[in-house]
Amino acid sequence: MADVNKAQAVRDYLRKHPNAKPQEVAAALTSDSIEVNARYVSSVKSETKSKKTKAKPRKSKTKKKKTSDRQAKYPRHNLERALRIPRAVLEQNAGHECSEKESAAFVGVQYNRGP
Repeated sequence: MADVNKAQAVRDYLRKHPNAKPQEVAAALTSDSIEVNARYVSSVKSETKSKKTKAKPRKSKTKKKKTSDRQAKYPRHNLERALRIPRAVLEQNAGHECSEKESAAFVGVQYNRGP
């Protein structure tokens, strides 16, 4: 009897009979003078399945944003809104220096110092 690759024989049989159970495969191959048990068939069968699933590349779940898709966050406010504080300082304080708290009062907002 020539050397027979048992794993290849199991894979060939499973290719022809994809729904065969390990005991059925073992019985069929034993009748063909290839001695394998159901546990060995099950092992070869699971290795074949794992190779098929590992061959597929996985898709990432998060989409990466392209640089062209990003929109600039600046300027945050339009020009009219940005100039309201300097105008208020000019009109109400005659253009002289003032503190942040005073400039906020000129515009009519409450001054909260950040962290």
